[in-house]
Amino acid sequence: MFVTHDIEEAAFLADRVIVMDAGVISAEFRIGFERPRTEKLRLSEGFAKMRQTLSDAIEAPRRKALAGVRDNG
Repeated sequence: MFVTHDIEEAAFLADRVIVMDAGVISAEFRIGFERPRTEKLRLSEGFAKMRQTLSDAIEAPRRKALAGVRDNG
């Protein structure tokens, strides 16, 4: 297990990524890239999609909170 704030590092090194928000697990992803992983992987469409999926999962709670602020006034 390791902890990182770097989305690309997590997608490249991990087999499973757990996203947390305020100390609570908010999402979990299986990273299905074959091993060994090479630098060529980072340039692939699949890697770009995984990076975006992880980024969206991290940003989702912030977007939800902002939407609530807008709705309340």
